[in-house]
Amino acid sequence: MDEKEFRGLLGESLTESILNKNIDIYKHVIRDLVIPAENNKTTQIDNILITSKRIFVIENKNFNGIVKSNSNGEWYTILNKEKYNLNTNPIIQNKYHVDCLKRLLNKDDDIFYSLIVLGYNCKNEVFIHDSSNISIIKIDELQQKILDILINDEQKLSHEEMDDIYLKLKYKYSQK
Repeated sequence: MDEKEFRGLLGESLTESILNKNIDIYKHVIRDLVIPAENNKTTQIDNILITSKRIFVIENKNFNGIVKSNSNGEWYTILNKEKYNLNTNPIIQNKYHVDCLKRLLNKDDDIFYSLIVLGYNCKNEVFIHDSSNISIIKIDELQQKILDILINDEQKLSHEEMDDIYLKLKYKYSQK
C-alpha cells in the first residue's frame, strides 16, 4: 500500500469513527460500499450516513496542501509551491455516487446530501456554484455540519425505512 492509499483509508476510517461516536441520533453508518453503476460497472462510496432526514453520501479526500479549483471545474492541490492536478473532480465523483444510489434505492434527490470531507492537512479554496445539497468541509467540521443540516430538515424516512436501506446496502454491497 502506498502513502496515498494509506492516507485515503485513514481519512475514511476517521470519518466512520466520527459518524459512529459523535452524532447521537438514530442512524446507520456504512463504510466502503461498492454499488452497481451504469454499463455493468460499479462505483465505490467511502461512507454513507443514513438518518431519518437525509442520506449523506461522503467522499473523503485526505489531501495535503491547498485545494483549489479553476473555472473549468478542475481540482488541483498546491504543496510546497508545486501544483498537482487531480484526475477526478470530487464534486462530480460524488454526484455520480448519489445518482447511482438514487437509482438503486428508488429515492428522490431531496433525501441525499453530498459531503466532500477534506483531511486536517489541507486548506480548502474550492468554490461551489450550486451548493443546495453539497458541501466541502474539513474533517473537524463534519459533526457540526451534519447536525446543522439535520436540525432544519423534516423527517423523510421512518426507522423501518432506514433499517431496510441499511440492510440492503450493508449486506449486499458493503466491503467491510
